[in-house]
This record gives sequence, C-alpha cells and structure tokens, in this order.
Amino acid sequence: VAAVCDVGLGFVIFGLLHTYASLDLVEPCVLLHRWAYGRQLISLAHWLMGAPADFKLNSEFTSFLGGLCIYMFSVWEGCAHQLCQTLVGKALLTSL
Repeated sequence: VAAVCDVGLGFVIFGLLHTYASLDLVEPCVLLHRWAYGRQLISLAHWLMGAPADFKLNSEFTSFLGGLCIYMFSVWEGCAHQLCQTLVGKALLTSL
C-alpha cells in the first residue's frame, strides 16, 4: 500500500512540475540536488563505511552496504538528471 502511495505521489508531483515548471524554480532545485547527492550523501556513505564514532563494524558488510548506497545514489542522480533536463527543456519551450 505504501509503495502504491509513493508511486502515485511521485506521478502527481512530476505532473505538477511538468505543467508549472519554470527556470526560476528548476535551477535552485538542481543546484541543491547536486550538492546533496553529489557531495554530502556520498561522503557520508564513505564515512559510514569506515569506523564511525569508533564503532568496530563488520568491514565486509559495511563495504557492501556502502557500495550499494553509493550505487543507488548514482542511479538516482542519473534519473534526476533526466528529469531536470526534461523540466528545463519544458521551461525553455514555455518561455519562448
């Protein structure tokens, strides 16, 4: 049920952004997204793969989980990049 709600909400938000997108709205979102996913979350995943707060975690398990998180961040970055290109293209077409 939660997954259906998440997908439905995603379609609604995408529809709203696709309809009402402007460069003034899209550009700050793109910059914030690049900062959050490109720098902060990946560096946090690398930190968690080590020994955060001197916890001695299973190194193989943390390496696997950290690599999985970093991979998912890169997949999301690619999806968000496609979405941003679509929104910017739509905003440029509507501004003409």
